[in-house]
Amino acid sequence: MNSYLFSQVIVAISALMLVYSLFIFINLHQVLSSITIKKTIRYWWTILASMVSFIVIGYCYVIIDFYVLGNHSFAGELISTPNLIYLGLVGSIGIFITSKIFKYTVIELHAHQMKLSTYFHVINDARATTEKLVGEQNFRLAVQTEQMTRQRKAVLNVLEDVSVERDKTKDLADDLKKFHMAVENASDQILITDAEGIILYANKAAEHITGFSRKEMIGQKAGSKHLWGGNMDKKFYENLWHIIKDKKDVFVGDIKNSRKNGTIYYSSATISPVLDERENVIYFVDIQRDITKLKEIDEAKTEFVSLASHQLRTPLSSVNWITEMLLSKDIGELNEKQNKFVELIHDSNQRMIALVEDLLNVSRIELGKFLPEPEKINLVEIVESVIDELRPKLKSRKVSIHKHISSDVGTLYLDSHHTRMAIQNLLDNSAKYAFEGGEITVTIKKINKGTSVDDHSLHENGVLLSISDTGYGIPVDQQDKIFQKLFRAQNVIEHETEGTGLGLYIVKSLVERAGGKIWFKSEENKGTTFYILYPRKAKAHKK
Repeated sequence: MNSYLFSQVIVAISALMLVYSLFIFINLHQVLSSITIKKTIRYWWTILASMVSFIVIGYCYVIIDFYVLGNHSFAGELISTPNLIYLGLVGSIGIFITSKIFKYTVIELHAHQMKLSTYFHVINDARATTEKLVGEQNFRLAVQTEQMTRQRKAVLNVLEDVSVERDKTKDLADDLKKFHMAVENASDQILITDAEGIILYANKAAEHITGFSRKEMIGQKAGSKHLWGGNMDKKFYENLWHIIKDKKDVFVGDIKNSRKNGTIYYSSATISPVLDERENVIYFVDIQRDITKLKEIDEAKTEFVSLASHQLRTPLSSVNWITEMLLSKDIGELNEKQNKFVELIHDSNQRMIALVEDLLNVSRIELGKFLPEPEKINLVEIVESVIDELRPKLKSRKVSIHKHISSDVGTLYLDSHHTRMAIQNLLDNSAKYAFEGGEITVTIKKINKGTSVDDHSLHENGVLLSISDTGYGIPVDQQDKIFQKLFRAQNVIEHETEGTGLGLYIVKSLVERAGGKIWFKSEENKGTTFYILYPRKAKAHKK
């Protein structure tokens, strides 16, 4: 009974140990499930652990049975109840111990797995950070690559533009080369100076015309006495500089110069200012053509005209004297028809005398023989005298005349004959070209320096004489020719066929020789106003 009870207790204990071992195996399976081990390895590990447990149990039983019980009949005793009890007890204990050992082993593995998992998380975080950094770096590289691509395109565009500009520059260089060759080999003297007139460039013709070498010219002031200038009066040079530097306009005129060997020559000069973007003068371009031979030919022509005019004056004067005698009936009566023909002869002869006189005056002016002889004169009296002479013509054409004369004009120092001739020409033109029934207005007044008259600024004190009419006027496209020799405006030729075209040329020459200035303002079919500014004292001329 006691043996049986003992065996039952052992069986119960074994059963509890088996149940606990089963619990351990279940728990072990869950633990194994919680770690990252393949499913097949998990199952095989559990089976292997069970098999090891049973092998150990069997081995323990054999040892106990053989050595403790002394039962050498192993097969016979194996199935006996006590042995089964021992076997169950020992097996349970073996399983329990094995499960415990395996549990602790697995727990240790799980702990290591957790550490590895932590390491894996750290590695994954580091990998994610690295991938993020790599992604950002790739993005930056992509941006930089795009920028480099754009820069490459820009560089290619720049290179293309540079290539185009290079071609343009080459073309420009070729053009400049051609221009330089043209300027260098031009027959006219061409100079380039700075704003103060210091020579910066001179072409070959400048050396040929002046006789000075480029080395002697460059760095010197153009037209100075050290070179070829100084042969004109001081006022001429002052006016030239006023035009090109102050007014920033182009000067055109004839200049008397002297070559290096001392011989005199004449040149037709055109001096143009070169302005920057602020309208400041930075250079001057001086182009001069040697017209000495033309001057000589012109002087020869003028001398011929003068000689011919002198020769014509004698017979014309005789014809004039005879016709006046016939018209005055000093040598007898003329019938009506004869008187008419004599009047025609007399009028034609008067026109011839006027033409010869104009030609003589022109030749004297050009030969420098028509020099003024200043004296104290009364300009108002001269104007009144000329008006009185023209009254018959004014009356025949029903032209009225109005005078506006200041009382403080006073006396002037001018050549009386030249002054009268100039005023007579202007008033005669007004009387001739004013519309029938029109008006002529004569104004004389003192003027002060700086005053502006019809947009014409005056640079000195003087007396201003203006003569205006309501007549044909001068066409705009012909106004620049009005002071030229033998020129008559087309619109007056259609109405007045008589005229030499020398009057205004003579007037301008006489006024300028007296140190005065003349200009005009005109509108076609409305009239013309001529202005003369006389100085208070005429300049002296060497005879």
